[in-house]
Amino acid sequence: MVDFSVIVAIVIGAAQLSKKVGFNPELIPLLNVLMGMALSMLLLNEPTMLENVQQGLLIGLSASGFYDLCINTKKYQESI
Repeated sequence: MVDFSVIVAIVIGAAQLSKKVGFNPELIPLLNVLMGMALSMLLLNEPTMLENVQQGLLIGLSASGFYDLCINTKKYQESI
């Protein structure tokens, strides 16, 4: 079984890679949620589909929050 935080890190890395490839940065939060749900269904062994979807949403939203936090911190440092 893969740890929750490892999946979040995988989603963040994939989002950064997709941004470098040319994916629209405005759609990265949606991509994070979709990847989080897909990876939770593949890697986590939850008894019901509802639990997989809920954990996938948490993974995607956590990855989006970390992504937005890094972007906002970088913008703040550049403005100083």
